[in-house]
Amino acid sequence: MALLPGMMVTPSVRLAEKIGEGGMGSVWVADHLSLRTRVAVKFITPELFQQSPDLAKRFGREATTWRRRSRERTDSRLGRDHGRAAAGAERNCQGSQA
Repeated sequence: MALLPGMMVTPSVRLAEKIGEGGMGSVWVADHLSLRTRVAVKFITPELFQQSPDLAKRFGREATTWRRRSRERTDSRLGRDHGRAAAGAERNCQGSQA
């Protein structure tokens, strides 16, 4: 399946722009429609999953780590910036390369 801007990858996540691609897959900026924010979405090639049974576990751990780190940064910004954390997180997502 080819990934394209505008494609819905879940009922609430729409791909916006590819920001990186490499041997393992690609990384996209996407719009999370129900949260009304931008997120990064990483896709791993199907061939890699077939070659390495442990890859799915590693990928899950990576996602959990990023969610935890993102929540910690957001929590600290909320305390300091009184609710302006979402704008900062969106800028980070748009400006970062994976």
